[in-house]
Amino acid sequence: RLLRGLFAQALLFLVDLLEARLGRLGFFAQAGPLGGGFLVAGGAARLLKATKVDGVYTADPNEDPSATRIDHATFAQVLTRDLRVMDRTAFTLCMENDMPIMVFDMFVPGNLERAVKGEPIGTWVTSG
Repeated sequence: RLLRGLFAQALLFLVDLLEARLGRLGFFAQAGPLGGGFLVAGGAARLLKATKVDGVYTADPNEDPSATRIDHATFAQVLTRDLRVMDRTAFTLCMENDMPIMVFDMFVPGNLERAVKGEPIGTWVTSG
């Protein structure tokens, strides 16, 4: 728990620095597989979801070898295809506020900066 707390504080500090330099963004992290997610938005124009996979897939890539990564999906497609993007409540808040979501692998060095800059990594989920 202490490491999680320190990690979360470090991420929030980093996001604050990047936001000050590059514009308004939100950040979502999940503390574990069973919940404990937190959302930092504060007037954000987009949300970055850092995770251990490089985007949204058609199925769980750990369970289905035929799963393919999706580069872009709409909120409606995510709901219709029951794609696992993030916690349903956080997803709904993003959808209702038309806040694009970038899902990316946080363990690849430099990916957070690339995501903040809007480079084509991971999966974008948008309204259209």
